[in-house]
Amino acid sequence: MIISNMVLFGVLVLALLGTVFGLSYARMTRQIDVALEKIILSARNSSFLLPTIMQDEILEPNSLIVFVDISKEEIGYISDTSYYSRDFLEKMTKKILDQTKPQGRVKVEDRHIAYDLYCFFNTARIAVYDYTMLQQSITNLLLILSGAFFISLVFLFFIFRIYAIKAIEPIEDAFYKQKELVTNASHELKTPLTIISTSMSIINSNKDDKVENQKKWFDNINLQTQRMSNLINDMLDLAKVDSFKDDKSVLFEINLSELLQGALLGMELVLYENGINLQTDIAESLKIKGNKENVEKLLYIFIDNAVKYTPRDGTVWVSLKQEKRKIVFRIKNSGEGIPKDKMNKLFDRFYRIDEARTQRGVQSFGLGLSIAKSIIDSMGASINVESKANEYTEFIITFKTA
Repeated sequence: MIISNMVLFGVLVLALLGTVFGLSYARMTRQIDVALEKIILSARNSSFLLPTIMQDEILEPNSLIVFVDISKEEIGYISDTSYYSRDFLEKMTKKILDQTKPQGRVKVEDRHIAYDLYCFFNTARIAVYDYTMLQQSITNLLLILSGAFFISLVFLFFIFRIYAIKAIEPIEDAFYKQKELVTNASHELKTPLTIISTSMSIINSNKDDKVENQKKWFDNINLQTQRMSNLINDMLDLAKVDSFKDDKSVLFEINLSELLQGALLGMELVLYENGINLQTDIAESLKIKGNKENVEKLLYIFIDNAVKYTPRDGTVWVSLKQEKRKIVFRIKNSGEGIPKDKMNKLFDRFYRIDEARTQRGVQSFGLGLSIAKSIIDSMGASINVESKANEYTEFIITFKTA
């Protein structure tokens, strides 16, 4: 596709430059024809007999009327001959008389000559126009246009190369992310599958034992099955959000204020059980455009994330306000904060800040913030993170108004 576009643009540039050259060449030809007509017209009142001396008519230096007595090989002329040598005139006359066409162009030495030949018995009249300067101009134009065409090809090559790189970048990024997703998912699934397999082997090796005595292994299987289910659900959510990115038809008007209040109400028990204080400042009836399911998921991700990383007796602050023509959602929690060296990886898939991979005993796969970032991008919103060690972490999401 890119190569075909480059060829198309190259052909268009060539056609444009060719048109410029063609028009210039046609103009030169027309100028030569008009000049010859003027030369012939200026000699119509002169005797057609071979003059023995210069006629009274004065022409431009590069214009000339030549009279030839073919039988006597005598040459007469109208114009000042200082522009041409006698030897040049004889060469030019002989070359024109040798031509088979009554009108045409010849090159004599380094000069380009246009002529109009008329013969009457043994006498010939030759109208001559020297268009050497015009030929040099058209030759220079051809060189300039050829250089312009070459430069445009080089320019087009680099432009399309940059375009190709930019066009391929999303594909490479998608391929890399897909490869990374498969690798990380395989790694995450390997551990629970190993535990399930081991537990099943132990159960099978003690078939006669009571179920109560093997409850530990059944609990392990149940826990790891739930863990795999959560991972698969997160991956499906991520895939679903990615599929919405380029589909603007799924965006509808949403009352973000109501949706946020509902999400906080749903997390009220979790906040209470963990001894976390909640402070809110939510403006009413703030509306945005988006996919309701995705926006709801987005809010739960950030609220759940704030709860997990807020210590007991800590505080979570939630704010939703309209600032100028934007709607700004802020969620801030007290706690350890996020180290600066880990900020740039915060939204990477399967990335976890805590190496233990758990917080409050809850298994985390590092997909929550990645899903949230994908939802934000799909809505054309933006996100910023602010954090101070041992004090707080704040996520600031800016939405477009409906």
